[in-house]
Amino acid sequence: VGFEVRSEGYDLLRTALSDRLREKDESDVDRYLAQLTTEEEEFERLLPFVTIGKTSFFRDPGQFRALRALLPSLLADARAEGRRLSIWSAACASGEEVYSIAITLLEAGVAPYEVELLATDINPEAIAACARGRYDESRVEPISPERIARFFVRHGHEYAAGPDLRAMVSGFRTHNLHADVYPLPESGAWDVIFCRNVLIYFDRQGIRRVAERLFEHLRPGGWLLLGYSESLFKLFDGFELVEINGAFLYRRPPPPRPTAAPPAVEETPAVPPQPPPSRRARPKTPSPDRPADAAAASPAQRPAAPAGRPSDPLARAVARIQAGDFSGAARLLETALERAPRQDLLLTLANVYSLLRRHQDAERCFERALAEDSLAPEALLFQGLHYLERSRLPEAERALSRVVYLQPECALAHYLLGRCQEKLRRPDSARRSYQNALRALGTAQRKLGAFYPDLPEEPPQLEAAVRLALASL
Repeated sequence: VGFEVRSEGYDLLRTALSDRLREKDESDVDRYLAQLTTEEEEFERLLPFVTIGKTSFFRDPGQFRALRALLPSLLADARAEGRRLSIWSAACASGEEVYSIAITLLEAGVAPYEVELLATDINPEAIAACARGRYDESRVEPISPERIARFFVRHGHEYAAGPDLRAMVSGFRTHNLHADVYPLPESGAWDVIFCRNVLIYFDRQGIRRVAERLFEHLRPGGWLLLGYSESLFKLFDGFELVEINGAFLYRRPPPPRPTAAPPAVEETPAVPPQPPPSRRARPKTPSPDRPADAAAASPAQRPAAPAGRPSDPLARAVARIQAGDFSGAARLLETALERAPRQDLLLTLANVYSLLRRHQDAERCFERALAEDSLAPEALLFQGLHYLERSRLPEAERALSRVVYLQPECALAHYLLGRCQEKLRRPDSARRSYQNALRALGTAQRKLGAFYPDLPEEPPQLEAAVRLALASL
């Protein structure tokens, strides 16, 4: 599972095994070792015995100063997008880290309703202690008297997290970072992940796998905070290493800044398809709300555009999506659909709405597409992907199962169905779907009409994704 015990940890492992065998009243070591290889739950029960849950309030204070410096821009982005700021403490131990985050947020003026702050740890006992939030006098020594007075309530020789701190934490749960399923916030991706002093327990392959999963679950431009003794150098190069106030943080690269759209070209009537050579088109600057698009419903009816300036609204929308201008792409597609209803435009708009977290708008688009043809495979495929990304797994499975029934040669549908079945904790079904995807890749694949960014649609990319999914099962 990626967990590595180095030679210096053998004594700790020996003691841990003895303690766990005694706790289980088990005398047969071979039988217990066989149980470890077949039962993930028992392996997770052993891990807390061989890991060190050492932590403290505001451990690595430079990182909390960096968080404080990032908060204004993070909050501004979240508020502009109408969502909550999302932070995950992925190895919270007994809670000092997550309550330190909460103090930092409160001191920055963040209200509880503006943040989703999740605390997880592999150790159920640690999670229980984190949820209790009670610490003896020695544990709160790193906290200033002013903070103690403001954020804690004294009970004899203990200090309990006060109501303001508790209101900031959205939930406590156990989670193994080597699991296939990672928690996600309501907004669909984390702004900040604290994962400190955990990767030291993984081998190189395990570190790479965890780094990839954390990267996938961070919002573009989001931040990963590791322990100072941990590094992804030569292990995973997806992140940027950024220094903020003397602390080094990993950032998932933000999307490229939207660039101004090139001047559109005034179009001529659909017939003839080419403007007369003697006429020079007059450039004009398009408004984001009124893009200059062709209204024709088929390529044969659309006037040809000069090289590098596609007149088809789908191509123009794709260019904006790839530049990170999702709102501009949505406006362009909305206007184009008023002129010429087309399934590819409608489904691309649904996908853009989904990426913008405008879920009701996305679902209305899918319903509109399926009202025209309830068995349209591409509409069902993207509807299933939308449900999958929202963790509405039974609905995703239903839509994707219909696609593979209608188009058994669609490898992408088999792959997405396998992902859904993995999240439903049905590994045998997921394995079959992935194998079906590989078999389907041996046949010609239909090109999708609509667009969704970063979808592994091309056969080489899709095959690599399927084989990676199979290897991780």
